[in-house]
Amino acid sequence: QAVLSSPANGATGVSQTPTLVWGTVSGAATYNVQVSTSNTFATTVVNATGVTGTSYNVTTPLAANTTYFWRAQAVNTCGT
Repeated sequence: QAVLSSPANGATGVSQTPTLVWGTVSGAATYNVQVSTSNTFATTVVNATGVTGTSYNVTTPLAANTTYFWRAQAVNTCGT
């Protein structure tokens, strides 16, 4: 599982178009990145697949004064 580094858990005052950064997972070819207003990720506002590298720039502005949750999932030929 990717270790999320920025923005930090519980961060406030984050840009509405943040750059999400996580640590490298050994063996990962790409990453899936999701942003949601729910900690269960039942619905997502960002659902990016095939992300290369360990960062993702959110290009569609997120809503102000809203709590968001994000995660990055490593992917390789064996799966996630």
